Amino acid sequence: MEKWTVAAIVILAYSVVMIAIGLLAHRRTKKRKLETAGEYFLMGKNIGPFLLFWTMLASLQSTFAFLGTAGKYYVEGIGFMILPLSQGLIISFLTLTIGYRLCILTKERNYLTPTDFLADRFHSRNLRFLAGFVEAFFLLFFLAMQFVGSAHAITGITEGHIPYAEALVLIIIVTGIYTAFGGMRAVVWTDFIQGVLLLAMSLTAAIFIADHFGGVPAIFKTMAQVNPASLSIPGAANVYTDINWITQFLVLPFGIWFCPHILIRTMAARDKRSLLAGTLAIPVSQIWLYLIAGPILGFAGYLEFGPGLKAPDEVIPLLMTRYVPIILGSLVMSGAIAAAMSTIDSMMLSVSQIVTKDFVMQFRKISQKTILRIGKVLMLVIVMISFFVAYRPPLLLINVIISVTYTAMAQLAPAFILGVYWKRANRYGIGSGLVVGLIILLTTNALKISPIGIPGFLWAFAANWVLCIVVSLLTSPRAVHG
Repeated sequence: MEKWTVAAIVILAYSVVMIAIGLLAHRRTKKRKLETAGEYFLMGKNIGPFLLFWTMLASLQSTFAFLGTAGKYYVEGIGFMILPLSQGLIISFLTLTIGYRLCILTKERNYLTPTDFLADRFHSRNLRFLAGFVEAFFLLFFLAMQFVGSAHAITGITEGHIPYAEALVLIIIVTGIYTAFGGMRAVVWTDFIQGVLLLAMSLTAAIFIADHFGGVPAIFKTMAQVNPASLSIPGAANVYTDINWITQFLVLPFGIWFCPHILIRTMAARDKRSLLAGTLAIPVSQIWLYLIAGPILGFAGYLEFGPGLKAPDEVIPLLMTRYVPIILGSLVMSGAIAAAMSTIDSMMLSVSQIVTKDFVMQFRKISQKTILRIGKVLMLVIVMISFFVAYRPPLLLINVIISVTYTAMAQLAPAFILGVYWKRANRYGIGSGLVVGLIILLTTNALKISPIGIPGFLWAFAANWVLCIVVSLLTSPRAVHG
């Protein structure tokens, strides 16, 4: 049997299992008469420790964690470790602090989306609309790019026998069916399987490849001789300068954590114990995927292929083709598909959730049944938009949007953090900070400028914080009345 045939069988079997889980989740919800918005979008705000660990891990780690990380180490060297270090530390801290407070408020105040907190805390529907637009708009385009990555992965695994368009349709149909039917319950259970598969297959790949090259110490020893710059800072590509290290810690982790598909999971936690389990998933996955498996596979790829790969993200597939048995190699690469699907389903559900609650429900009162119907229809609309964007992506527009996705989400950080911890923060300060921050971010990115050598997203983030605080102080009752 040819390699691509085995890979195709593995992918199709995996797809069938995912759809079956979605349909079972739908059947269970319907049988127990739990068909409410809270159940569909947040699993009744009752996700326990075991499932929250896996759904947090799977939602956080996309195809990039499996394929892109090895490519980053291949090109940029050991300095790439700043990404997992910053994410592991700051995202874990935010989950235990802001996340814990939002988890409590979600149950007390019956929140359904993150912007429910902003609207409630600052008594502003306009702020809800603005924050909801930022979340849904940027996440929608980022979702489309996840479809692109997963479709290319399937095409690569099957050696082109499943073309890009057909692979894209397959991913969209599978994720669309189980997410639309099963809601958060289906997403969480499929995340469990996908998370296990992601970690298990990355472990398998690292063990097989390291063994071929004589072990992990041998890989690093040889890299030190062949390309010593890859084991130093700022690295062979001169990427990890001091300012880049600083900005990684100051901005990007906030953007990742405030993406709604991550933030919503803290709101859906059953209790503090569940939230602690979800928090544990962050350093566990970051350490393994980014600090252990990533450099092993990336450096092994450099030793095998040299510096000339046109597509560094293909390091792992190329290594699997050469050194891993066909069936095992196909299973390993299914880990990449699992990583993509586990992020795609979370994003799809989150965008539907935000549009339903933060926009549609603001203009009329509707029943629980109607909310669910609208949510599922919106899921179909989101899938269709994502398909058309992913099928023929407008590169200029996509590049601009994707390049600012995480830094745009980071602009929400002052609103949530000050909203939780500073009583004098008000809608005037939060709104002005968010608007100005987004304007600076988009302008500097479009013009490709970095004033005095500092990235535009850092200027935007700083301006947002300053305006939130200063304007809130100037417009607070204490300031107005002396």
